[in-house]
Amino acid sequence: MSYPMRLFTVKTTKGFEWVAEFVDFKGCVGGGDTAQEALDAALVNLDVYLQYLKEKGEDIPQPSDYNECNGKIALRIPKSMHRRLVMKADEEGVSLNQLLVSYLAEMLGAKSKD
Repeated sequence: MSYPMRLFTVKTTKGFEWVAEFVDFKGCVGGGDTAQEALDAALVNLDVYLQYLKEKGEDIPQPSDYNECNGKIALRIPKSMHRRLVMKADEEGVSLNQLLVSYLAEMLGAKSKD
């Protein structure tokens, strides 16, 4: 099975290190000085964890399927918030969609810096 993985760098006292993380298994990660080292370590850790689940007789989850993401979401928000967002979009001279995408991008960017 092919499980989705995140590959990213983290700043350490030695500089930057690579981390590979299986999103379906919290804590199933690998690290290294290169992306390949992190990937190899994560794959070993995944094999160990899946073997552990088998030995315990536990179900092995199916991989998450992020291919179903089509870029569309629907939200229910309070009318007052909707009104404020539309007013802010008008102030900025952009569509409500553009404003929300901008806000989400800012939030995700700020979170990734933490």
